Amino acid sequence: MEYQLYHFGLCCRNLQKSIDFYEGIGCALIKKIDNDGYKVAFLRTGSQVILELNENPLMIEEKYFTKRRGSINSISLKVDNIYEAYKDIEEKGLRIVWKPKEKKGIYQFGLLDEEGMLIKIFNYVDDRDFYKNDSLEKGTSVLKEICLLTSQYEKTIDLYENALGLIKLKNDEGSGDHPKVSFLGNVDEHDHPGAGLLIKEIPEMETLDKGLYDLHFSEREREYICQYGNGYEHLVFQISQQENENNLEWITDPDGNHIRIINN
Repeated sequence: MEYQLYHFGLCCRNLQKSIDFYEGIGCALIKKIDNDGYKVAFLRTGSQVILELNENPLMIEEKYFTKRRGSINSISLKVDNIYEAYKDIEEKGLRIVWKPKEKKGIYQFGLLDEEGMLIKIFNYVDDRDFYKNDSLEKGTSVLKEICLLTSQYEKTIDLYENALGLIKLKNDEGSGDHPKVSFLGNVDEHDHPGAGLLIKEIPEMETLDKGLYDLHFSEREREYICQYGNGYEHLVFQISQQENENNLEWITDPDGNHIRIINN
C-alpha cells in the first residue's frame, strides 16, 4: 500500500492575513473554499506538499493556539484506494478515529500518531486532483521539512516508516546529549526527495525542566518545547539567496508558527 505525503493543515485566526504571509515568502494560492461554515485555503509550496490553512471559528480560541502542537491541524496522505488503505491500517492496529466517509468529492478516514497528531488518509471520489501542486516559478521558496517532536521516537518512526510507508531519507541515531533525528518522506519518479517529516526525539515531559539544558537544543527550541511540549515544532522553507537578501533564519507567521528560512 502506497501512502503519499500530500498536504498538512495549519489553523489560523485570520485566513487572509495568513494567505498574505505565506504568499509573501513565495507560496501561491490555489483555491479558497467554504467548508461548512469555516474558511479554507490551499497554497502551493514549491514541493509536492500543499499547505492547507483553516480559519475555523471553533478553533480560534487562544487556548487552541497554546496547546502542545501549536496551531497544526493535521497531516494528510493520499492513497489510490481508500478502502484498501483502511483495511491495511486496521490490520496494523493503529488508532483510527473515524471510518472512511465521503465529503465534498473526497473519501477520507482519520487516525492518530504516537503524539496524538491527526493523520488523514484520503483520495478523490472521481480520481481528479482538484488541488494539483504544480511547480512554482523558479526562484521562489520551497517547503523542505515539517518538524515533529516526539518522546516516543522508535514508535513514531515505526508508524511513519513501516505502517505508512514513508522512506527514511536521512538518519542520525544521536550520541551523548545529541537527540535522535530522522527525515522521512516520498521520492518522485526520478528518485528525488520531496518535502518530508523531520522527526526529532525529545525527553519525556516530566524531565524537561531539568533535562533540556543538558541536551543540544537552542534557546529557541528549549523555550518552544517547554511551552508546547511534544508534537509539531516548525516548518523549513528554502529560498534562493536573491530572494532572501536579508539572510533570514527564523521568522513567525501571524499565528506564531515558527518558520526556518534556509538559502540555496
